[in-house]
Amino acid sequence: MSQPVPERTEPSPNAERLRIAMGWKSLPEMSPEERAEFRAELARHDEEVRRYYGKPIT
Repeated sequence: MSQPVPERTEPSPNAERLRIAMGWKSLPEMSPEERAEFRAELARHDEEVRRYYGKPIT
């Protein structure tokens, strides 16, 4: 399941490695609306996983 992501002010080392590997000048950023939509999608997925694994095996 997904983990909560704190608001960051600087990119993680992995994000920097990805930026360099992809040849990007800067990292793409999500708008607050995109971030909210992404987090809602993760929450829906997490709930689906909880419901699936919460069912008793028959």
